[in-house]
Amino acid sequence: MEMIQLCQSPFNVHAIAVAEDKEKPLIALNYGNPLIGLDIAWAIANALADLHRMGIMHRDVKSTLLWLAPEVLNGQKYSYSYDIYSFGIVLAALDTLQKPYYHIKGKVSNITQEIQDNQIRPKLSDNCNLWLKDLFIRCTTHEPNLRQQLKKSLKCFHNELRKL
Repeated sequence: MEMIQLCQSPFNVHAIAVAEDKEKPLIALNYGNPLIGLDIAWAIANALADLHRMGIMHRDVKSTLLWLAPEVLNGQKYSYSYDIYSFGIVLAALDTLQKPYYHIKGKVSNITQEIQDNQIRPKLSDNCNLWLKDLFIRCTTHEPNLRQQLKKSLKCFHNELRKL
């Protein structure tokens, strides 16, 4: 709860009520107006950038196994580049309207091993915009130090959204 209160950004979801229960804390969130597609990605990128500027890692953009970065699956510590990787996976989900790796059949444990071994990436739709595909690739590269920084992602988004 402290982190939610610390990060005052128009792109973050705001808590409107909290029930302090040590075993099962509850937070009511105000999602505001519904967003779709690129609007969602734009809001997430801005929220993450605001958090990173404040020295805060989100660490839970979408914390299920198929959204985790390879280094996290390998047991390494979270870093800002982990948030960027997860953002890239969200881009794929927003593009396809499917869960990541929907096109691969098999056990989740096998899929996560292939992610760790840099053998697979989520599939994008056939009609995905080239700039979005490029951004996805730069955010989800296997090497954390080579991932697109959020500042550059925002600039890319801004330039492309102005064209729409």
